[in-house]
Amino acid sequence: QNGRLMNLREQDDVLKGKRILITGGSGFIGSHLVEELITKNISQFPLKIIGRKDHRNLTKRFGSKIDFVTGDLLDASFCQKSFNEVDIVIHLANFKKNYGYHNQFPATMMDLNSKIDSNIIKACQENKIEKLIYGSSVALYDFKEDLINESDNFCIKDGSDVNTTPNYGYVIAKRFGENLCSAYNKESGLNVIIIRIDNTFGEGDDFDNYPQIIPRFIKDAMTKQKITVFGDGSNKRTFIYVKDLVRDIIDLASSNFLELKHRVYNLSSSEVLSLSNIAELIKEILGDEMISIEYTDENNLKKEYRTISNNLITIALGERKYHSMKEALQNTISSIKIVQ
Repeated sequence: QNGRLMNLREQDDVLKGKRILITGGSGFIGSHLVEELITKNISQFPLKIIGRKDHRNLTKRFGSKIDFVTGDLLDASFCQKSFNEVDIVIHLANFKKNYGYHNQFPATMMDLNSKIDSNIIKACQENKIEKLIYGSSVALYDFKEDLINESDNFCIKDGSDVNTTPNYGYVIAKRFGENLCSAYNKESGLNVIIIRIDNTFGEGDDFDNYPQIIPRFIKDAMTKQKITVFGDGSNKRTFIYVKDLVRDIIDLASSNFLELKHRVYNLSSSEVLSLSNIAELIKEILGDEMISIEYTDENNLKKEYRTISNNLITIALGERKYHSMKEALQNTISSIKIVQ
């Protein structure tokens, strides 16, 4: 299936008879993935979801179409038992907050995430899972002015200082998870694809507990009529709308891993915007001239560009179509207005 998108009939044929387990299935990204799989009737089996809580009322909405399991992913025996009689695992569970939390608690981030990944990847190997999609992060990459591809440098190198490297513990844990996937692939043939997920946003995002850039900008604009941008606003980023992200994940799950030339894929829209661009877009969409945009520490912050290329997944699966940032932000903001 290389070089083109499968049509819906072909996709259904691949996944229809597969038993799919999603870790982190009740979280922000996972709940959107569950919704897409069920509404498109992609699997004839109930989706097995491992999550902390029933986010977005999944059990109420989908009933017998999901098998919701609560348990501790830090418990290796729980993972081993839960992954029995499963064909495909999409591993999205992790312990993640934002830069401030990560930088304050690097050991906690490293310890919890590496243990979770170790238990899950080993459980996949022990249960002879047919396919594993491992959710990694673009936080691994070093800053760079051009678009970043999968072979570019990581931000943490030998001798990196935990005190000066952002996201140190989280990034180290993700490097460990990727390396463990590769090691099991070599040792036992574990069939795995690694996805490095870009900054993701959309309906149902976390606007309260350690919100990331876009939810923080939106929340502050709607509640304080002020968006605070760290730096002069020129730092550039790429993002991916959650509905585009889950489509990419499903398309990868439907593909033949053994035929793919690569085992690591960036998932990003590759639409480059500065932080100032994003703040201005949010202000425009809300249509409130009273919203101010303020810049802090303008002369003290480094120029940090982390813009992600989606070229490899385009080569593997064919041309991708992503929502524009403006349209995706409009959808996100509209959903918040409805909730309020």
